[in-house]
Amino acid sequence: KNVDVRATRFDFDKKRIENDWYFPNLIINCIYDVTGRVLLLPIVGHGNGTFNISDVEGTYGYDYDLVKKKDDKVYMVPKNPHFEFKAKKLTIRLENLFNGDKFLGDNMNTFLNENWEDILKDVGPVIAEAIGQFINQILTNVFSIVTFSDAIPNTL
Repeated sequence: KNVDVRATRFDFDKKRIENDWYFPNLIINCIYDVTGRVLLLPIVGHGNGTFNISDVEGTYGYDYDLVKKKDDKVYMVPKNPHFEFKAKKLTIRLENLFNGDKFLGDNMNTFLNENWEDILKDVGPVIAEAIGQFINQILTNVFSIVTFSDAIPNTL
């Protein structure tokens, strides 16, 4: 919701498209499962989690193939998605940390939010990959029914 595609670059020779995106607020609801350490502190838990990422600027790029279908029209098939982003803030809420120990869980959530920049460096690539795959699935669905010439006129 409220995503702004700020620029699009086409390289038709290499069959590559890149978009610059801006999300004022990106909310990721998930089920997490963690056992390990975060910035040297032990962390363990499994449950619902929310990542609220603010002022997200990212670049999403993908390669594509062109295929002719039975209707004798050419369609784009996106592949090799890649998303990178920067953000100005990350707020994390993980429920049921330390087997539901409220004191330890609340303190760990506070710690995570106070150290959000370091946390984002660690989990950012995983989040970026998930967003890239999500966008790729949407584009794959759209481009399976919209011809290349309808999606990008005057190119064939």
